[in-house]
Amino acid sequence: MIYEIIIIGAGPSGLCMSYFFNRYSVSHLVLEKGDIGETWRTQRWDHFKMVTPDKMNCLPGMSVSDGDKFGTAKEFVSSLKQLAEDNELPVKEHSVVKDVKKQENIYVIYALENKNTVVYEAKNMVVASGFQHNMFIPPFFEKIHPRISQIHSSQYKNAGSLPKGAVLVVGAGQSGIQIAEELLLAGRTVFLSTSKVGRVPRMYRGRDITDWMIEMGFYETRSEELSDTSVMKVRQPQIEWEGGISFQTLHSEGVKLMGTLVNAGPTKVFAKDNAAEHIKYADEYSANIKRIIDEYIGKYDLQYYPVEEEKKSVPATVESPCLSLNLFKNDINTIIWATGFVQETAYIKNILKKHKSIRIKDGFADIEGLYFIGLPWLTKRKSGIIAGIIEDAEYLAESIVNKTVSKDEIKINHAERAAE
Repeated sequence: MIYEIIIIGAGPSGLCMSYFFNRYSVSHLVLEKGDIGETWRTQRWDHFKMVTPDKMNCLPGMSVSDGDKFGTAKEFVSSLKQLAEDNELPVKEHSVVKDVKKQENIYVIYALENKNTVVYEAKNMVVASGFQHNMFIPPFFEKIHPRISQIHSSQYKNAGSLPKGAVLVVGAGQSGIQIAEELLLAGRTVFLSTSKVGRVPRMYRGRDITDWMIEMGFYETRSEELSDTSVMKVRQPQIEWEGGISFQTLHSEGVKLMGTLVNAGPTKVFAKDNAAEHIKYADEYSANIKRIIDEYIGKYDLQYYPVEEEKKSVPATVESPCLSLNLFKNDINTIIWATGFVQETAYIKNILKKHKSIRIKDGFADIEGLYFIGLPWLTKRKSGIIAGIIEDAEYLAESIVNKTVSKDEIKINHAERAAE
């Protein structure tokens, strides 16, 4: 059987694509290397919570009872499974795609299932495997003494699962700072290697920050509207929780800050003298977001939102920054690398080899029949969050169907489904 479309990945991107393809009764199949929502199930720690409220993570066709609640990874995985079951989405779990070749106008997909190679064919292929797959850890980690336990943030589960002693967390994105705070609350001594990441308040002038962003159209910005495209490479900002997670608050609670790690030896790690620069950048980012909101309130005369007194953040002490850290002397027995991921592209290596590079615009690759979903800035700023993925999936599914499937075929498919 030659499918009209095969989707690689059964996370939110792949399942949403499948949901919208089902609307057109288009023959398709979703291949997932593990269980539905595999990365959400295996790459989140026990107390992980979404940083956007549930009303922004509501999957298509589903309702949310408390939109201002912040769900857990476990709850989100349950929602993904429910989406697949309720809509009878054609998902093939434990099908590991190893290779893809294009023969004339057909994509030939080789997948490993129960130690056997199974071959699928499709006229079109949607890569929905996202970008959080291959863990990135700086290569100098290999120099560190084997006595030190080293894990990626996606492998961290809870403080109790780590060896006793102090912990060095490397990287200060959302995962890094939340893990650092969790470890601190568990009574661990924590060192944090900072990085250049923006920060926004959880609440500002009586509203959740995401409500302001939605109302102001912040998430609707398209890449072609940017005067400075370097914005597209800026990491997602930290979102503070109640009480705030900032470098200042972490420092005041006992976290020992240092700059970006650049090298290591068996018993030492070495950092740049840039912790103060990172603190300043995060503060300026937060102040700029607040300024934009204040200007918006002034422009539309929304003065009923209360003016908040600025919480004075005492700068962290960085006059004598830690440029080298002796792991043994500081009883550091664990390093958690919150250093992100690189995109998984190994299974399309033959496509890449043949075409040398792939350009993607609004989900359309410059290779006939190849599409991508679930990437940051795919269509808009919000493409990197669940709400944006859902919107992108609806747009892309409709575009693919209009481009590749005739209206007569759609009518026949609808008639066949109605007759079942």
